[in-house]
Amino acid sequence: MREQTGKTPQDSSTVPSTDVWAPVPDPSGASGSGQDGFADVVEWAPIGIFRVRRDGSFVAVNKRLAEMLGYATTEDLLARNLEHDVYFDPAQRQTLLLLVESKGTDIRLEARWRTRTGAPIWVELTGHALPGIDGAPGYFEGLAVDVTDRKLTEMALRESERKMSTLISNLPGIAYRCRNDRQWTMEFISDGCRDLTGYTTYDLSFNRVVSYNDLILPEDRETVWTAVQESIEADRPYLIMYRLRAADGKLKWVWEKGEAVKTADGTVEALEGFITDITEKKDLEAQFLRSQRMESIGTLASGIAHDLNNVLAPITMSIAMLRGKITDPSGLKWLQTIDASAVRAAGIVRQVLSFGRGVEGERVPVQPRHIVNEIVKIARETFPRSLTISTAIPKDLWAINADPTQLHQVLLNLSVNARDAMEDGGTLTVTAENVTLDEHYARLHIDARPGRYVALAVADTGTGIPRGILEKIFDPFFTTKPPGRGTGLGLSTVQAIVRGHGGFMNVYTEEGRGSSFRVYLPVCDLEGIAHSRAPQGALPAGRGESVMVVDDEPSIREITRGMLESNGYRVLTASDGAEALALYRIRKREIAAVIIDLMMPGMDGSTAIRALRKMDPGVCIIASSGFGAEATATAAAALGAALFLQKPYSSGTLLRTLDELLHKSTSVN
Repeated sequence: MREQTGKTPQDSSTVPSTDVWAPVPDPSGASGSGQDGFADVVEWAPIGIFRVRRDGSFVAVNKRLAEMLGYATTEDLLARNLEHDVYFDPAQRQTLLLLVESKGTDIRLEARWRTRTGAPIWVELTGHALPGIDGAPGYFEGLAVDVTDRKLTEMALRESERKMSTLISNLPGIAYRCRNDRQWTMEFISDGCRDLTGYTTYDLSFNRVVSYNDLILPEDRETVWTAVQESIEADRPYLIMYRLRAADGKLKWVWEKGEAVKTADGTVEALEGFITDITEKKDLEAQFLRSQRMESIGTLASGIAHDLNNVLAPITMSIAMLRGKITDPSGLKWLQTIDASAVRAAGIVRQVLSFGRGVEGERVPVQPRHIVNEIVKIARETFPRSLTISTAIPKDLWAINADPTQLHQVLLNLSVNARDAMEDGGTLTVTAENVTLDEHYARLHIDARPGRYVALAVADTGTGIPRGILEKIFDPFFTTKPPGRGTGLGLSTVQAIVRGHGGFMNVYTEEGRGSSFRVYLPVCDLEGIAHSRAPQGALPAGRGESVMVVDDEPSIREITRGMLESNGYRVLTASDGAEALALYRIRKREIAAVIIDLMMPGMDGSTAIRALRKMDPGVCIIASSGFGAEATATAAAALGAALFLQKPYSSGTLLRTLDELLHKSTSVN
């Protein structure tokens, strides 16, 4: 042990003994080899030992302290000052004064010191202040243990815990641990619980405000519990999907994966796992399944519509023929009634087709503002006075490419439904706005595509739609209205028309507060606008040409034969494609045109058209069908037909089409 030399008189006045390690002067004056032995112990102790004055100058240090701070000898360290040369942090330099003035109180603290090279080390200090000769605070005597390794380990552990905590907090879901007690109390739950459930970690931890189990829908709790028990027994993780009710009342679907934490003897101590929100995924699945269901229903509806159109076709063609033969007023009145009923029936069939597979009406540039104003005018004139009707339509609303009649039907159906939802009065609001949808929005809505849209909305303050039936409202023939007040085709037709226009729709509803139906229609593409043919005058007649009529319905064949023969044509008939090919092979030189149904048993019209084109590339063909969107003029042309007729068609439509084909156009080559 080395004592600092060169003390000033002031220094010597504060040193109680020539032995720097003597705690106090010995009253008996005894001294001897025992004291020297004690100095040796201090010198070679495995921990740092030091004594400093209140100004930071060292009085004595042992060898271990010098080694700890990187000094070759104790003399090198004695020449330094504890406050200015050893303390690493300036903020800790006043610590020494406090230690010296502690008046004998034992001190235990941690400090960061600096080695000779400037590297920081952590030390744990233990010691107390010793008074000077005059009883005033004199110096501090203490022990210093290097705890740098422990401190670095603690800091690394804290940093790791901080990173893990940040990672868990930023996860898009909930990480949790719940103890195995009767309530499965949450011991830990991550911050993601706020976004998922609306409750904070404080609310759910240890069930302070609410138990997580209480958030699970009662009808799903048994399923969840059974899955957990089965996984524990099988010693495997559990995977569960279930529903929960968030703090705001919203229903959410979640996916949970977890496993049991067991003690050495196999006792389940806790459950640990992760819960994530899959509500958007389930919503997209529901939209997809609804779309598939509608497609299946559409296929069925199209088949039914085809048969109905075959029934209506001879009726509509017969009416024109009968008008020229019936002169009795009462007979003409009955004929008018039949005509009106046939037209109404054809309209119903078109409605079935429109929600089934879509009927392509004539698309023209439309300014939606005018149609909205028309609907609002009708509503104000016909709806009950207990309803308040308001609108919000910008003057710069974009144009869309649409069938005005179908768009009128969409808004009228939605407005009537809104009216029926407000029997005790309320507010009907019709709005329109220009919107641009991005990729993110399109990913969340199965029918949406990025781009510019006109959004039309019809909102009410009525009863709202119960959650239990929300997924069924677009199903054909589903209605909550009493018998006689609704067919269940309104919303189905609306959805089909909107989809047929390349758009989509969303529904927002809350029981007791009303509903809002929002329709998105793509902005007008001027290059894709179809222009209708100019209206014709008197019905044209034939010039003795032979026409072959191919249809599996005898009534259609016969009425078409009679109508064409009475208008200057000669007619051959066939009941299917095979018969038509045989007849055409024999008499193709005299047949000027073929009218053929696309859907027939045996050889259908599509196959027959291809065969006729191979037999005679110059054959003039008019295709017809009672189906909807698939049997369009474009599809018929792809088969080799020159023109297309949608059943049921009138005599005038057929005569004009034949005249256009034979007398005003060149044959298909």
